[in-house]
Order: sequence, then structure tokens, then C-alpha cells
Amino acid sequence: NAGSSSRVMYKDTLTGHEYGLAMSRSIGDWAAGEVGVIPDPLVDVVSLDEFVGGNDASAAAAGDEQTCTVSADGDQQCLATAAEVVEGDVEVFAVSATDGMLDYIAIDDIAKHVALGLYDDENGPHLLSACEELISAAAGGWQRHRKGRYRDDIAISVSKLSW
Repeated sequence: NAGSSSRVMYKDTLTGHEYGLAMSRSIGDWAAGEVGVIPDPLVDVVSLDEFVGGNDASAAAAGDEQTCTVSADGDQQCLATAAEVVEGDVEVFAVSATDGMLDYIAIDDIAKHVALGLYDDENGPHLLSACEELISAAAGGWQRHRKGRYRDDIAISVSKLSW
């Protein structure tokens, strides 16, 4: 029955058995988009050259951050948002987090907590502990909001990048 489940359903034509998978997003899987899964990732793009350029033009532009989405046909749409520029050394890392985390923790808070785990050896948590704390905080948000009846997938991946 269409619409009777929030699961992506597959019916085996040979056996008649139905199988379901609870998912709402599968990055880049445009074929799954035909059955209601959202394949378009949300991507934040920051020009690192503008942050470390040092001249007035690049310093003025360094506050320009874009949030982009990529559609099934490869078209990219970007919206400019303001970004805070910090002078000094530049440390670069990438974070991939599911909407189950982003629904309850702001992107800036995630970035700050991950940065403590990566770069604050004296007072910051170990990176694994920092990620576990973020996952627990998001899970707590789901628990408070949904009273234990539902919780979206919560995952985070961090990569320290060389610059």
C-alpha cells in the first residue's frame, strides 16, 4: 500500500515477499529518489585560499561561505551565508554528519567541539570522546522531543586535512 509505511519497500516478484528499509536520505542514490528517498546532499563550501590569502580583497571575501546542494543531474545551487573569519594559523578539517545530529546540534557547535578534540591537547576531549559527546547530545534531543518513540540515525565522520 502506497503511503502506508515510511520505509522504502521492495517486493520480490518471484516470491512475493516484501522487504522494507527505514531511510529518508541516501547521498547520491538518485535511483532511490524514485521511491521517495532524498539523494541530494547538503554541502557547505568554503574557499580556503580566501582565508589564507592575506590581502584586503581576500580578507573581505573570506567571510563568504556557501551552502550548496547537488541535484540528480549534477547541477549545483549555492546560497551565500556569512562566516566568521579568524586570524592566525589555519587548521582544516571536514565533518560529515547526519540530519539526526544536525536536527539538534548547530553546525557551529559541532565544528567547535570537533576542533577541541582535534587541536586542544591540554583541555579538549579526545576526538573520539568529542564525537561520542555530540552523538549523545543529539540522542538526548531526540529523547526529549520524541519521548523515546522515534530517533533518526545519528552519525558523524571527521577528517583532519593538511593545508
